[in-house]
Amino acid sequence: MLQYRVPMPSAIERAPAALRRGGARFRRGAPATLRGRLAPVSPPALAGGVAVAAMAGFFFFNVNAQLWLDEALSVNIAQLPLTEIPGALRQDNSAPLHYLLLHFWMELFGEGNFAARSLSGVVVLASIPAVWLAGRRIGGDWAAWTAALLVATSPFAGLYATQARMYGLLILLTALGYLALTAVLDRPTPGRVVLLGLVSGLLMLTHYWAFYLLAAVFAVLVVSLIRSPGSRGVLSATAGIAGGAVLMLPWLPVFLFQLTNTGTPWGNPSEYRFLLDIGEYFADTNRARWHLTAAATPGRILAVLLVVLAALAALRTRFAAEPESVEAAASRRHSMSLAAVILGTVVLAATASKLNPVSFESRYLAVVFVPFVLLVATGASLVAGRWLRLGLTAALVVLGAIGSAANIDAERSHAPEIAAALARSAQPGDVVAYCPDQLAPPVDRLIDPGLRQVTFPAESTPQRVNWVDYAARIQAGDPAAFAQKVDRMAGSGHDVWLVWADGYGAFGDRCGSIARELGSVRPRPEQPIVLSRATNYFEPSNVMRFRPRS
Repeated sequence: MLQYRVPMPSAIERAPAALRRGGARFRRGAPATLRGRLAPVSPPALAGGVAVAAMAGFFFFNVNAQLWLDEALSVNIAQLPLTEIPGALRQDNSAPLHYLLLHFWMELFGEGNFAARSLSGVVVLASIPAVWLAGRRIGGDWAAWTAALLVATSPFAGLYATQARMYGLLILLTALGYLALTAVLDRPTPGRVVLLGLVSGLLMLTHYWAFYLLAAVFAVLVVSLIRSPGSRGVLSATAGIAGGAVLMLPWLPVFLFQLTNTGTPWGNPSEYRFLLDIGEYFADTNRARWHLTAAATPGRILAVLLVVLAALAALRTRFAAEPESVEAAASRRHSMSLAAVILGTVVLAATASKLNPVSFESRYLAVVFVPFVLLVATGASLVAGRWLRLGLTAALVVLGAIGSAANIDAERSHAPEIAAALARSAQPGDVVAYCPDQLAPPVDRLIDPGLRQVTFPAESTPQRVNWVDYAARIQAGDPAAFAQKVDRMAGSGHDVWLVWADGYGAFGDRCGSIARELGSVRPRPEQPIVLSRATNYFEPSNVMRFRPRS
């Protein structure tokens, strides 16, 4: 049975309010402490650094694989002229920061898959030292290296370090936000408050789930203020977070339009129970079902360990009869605050989903990934016995590396196989029809521009998806009319290639109906050229070829 110890960092000199860091305080005029920090790197720290660098290499193994839908959308929007990006995002229901950064990144390094994905790899790698600093503030070197290794080998972080999406940027910004917040709580200078506001605003401009995270942090600060009235650090932190909203003002008209006109009818609504599965999401066990079944068992073990250690840190209590030390009390309150932020973020998101139905995807939990990692690292540092802690940390690293290795050879889209089939047999002038339109952007990047493309429902180009009033447009779409339109486009001299898949939210069986309708208006359908294999691809689809009437 595990035994626990309470870390007592000697540098902590007073009990801080909730969310005040529990590690070493930064003070002027402490040359001995500074000399200690600049001392030669110890062998364990050096070994940890080498391990972090080696495991972080996983992030770049799959950066050249084919983009899936969301990545293709990101690239297609980011490569637009700057003045056109806000208009495209009105239809995409996304915040702008990642797209703007990706625009300039691709200006420098090109628009290929490697270039587009490498931005995420760089920002996730940059988050590792930030998480190390955060861990050191909580529990010293052990918590610091544990937290850094958890990020470096995390299947969750590894997946989004190899995608041209904003989730890697969320990980970096939340790590920086934690450092900025704890710095303000420790010593609230104007510069630190402004920095906290800047990071808060950038989070809002990266992903809208950041609103839930910041609201949860704000609530924890308010509770802390009630317990410690007049705390200058807490007052300054709340002002900094609130001030960050100023950065949202230029984007507010687009955000309000998105709020009322776009949604996510392709997924499932947020539920409170998702909090219970947070370990599995961060161990990325759901990904094993579609490309690496062998990773499922190690992933589940990793999920259990993550949840147990996080719970240990969040729910720990004093076992001794003597009064609790100042250092232990501060560390315990800090862990409880991290847990409250994670819980509050998910509860707020699920509650908001009830009022304005939006779907939940595990990737949105990137906003609480860093707090969760810090909680797990704290839990690991509480385990008594150096060798037991070392073994436990090693298990977390190895299990995480197994899950991360799945990124090396994982194809996330059927698009390369579809494009290869079209390249073999399709002729210029043939029509490629997509249902749903969400299948089009990854394929469009790979096929001959001489092929004509059309999507269901209408009003979307093959390069992007128009999410405005999406569910209503799907309901208004007529599969029979669409099939006839496609048949007329192809005429008597060209084939129709239908890329389709059922099971996409509000589409129901409309895409299958289009296949059947095409079979009736073009009585020479061939056997499927490409078959959907859901266990092999994250984004599977079918391809059928319909020849002209004889």
